[in-house]
Amino acid sequence: VFTMLPVFSLVLDEDVDAKTAFMYPELYKELQKGRRLCTRTFLTWVFKSIYQGGIIMMLAILMFDDSFLHIISITFTALILTELLMVAFEV
Repeated sequence: VFTMLPVFSLVLDEDVDAKTAFMYPELYKELQKGRRLCTRTFLTWVFKSIYQGGIIMMLAILMFDDSFLHIISITFTALILTELLMVAFEV
């Protein structure tokens, strides 16, 4: 359920009409300059995700070495919590 909601929210996503976009041009300044959607930003996101995944996996293996069968659920829970924190810090 928790992993389905962000994906399902894309179904409900709608573009704004031209009238609304022209009423609030400051919302689109960053995109017009090309700062938000560039190769550097994408590679930064990729590096962050690899780094976070590596840290989560290493800590889970080191901390829960005796319960190796449950390590998948432990790391998945840690990943979900980490992503929720990242979203909270961005907003």
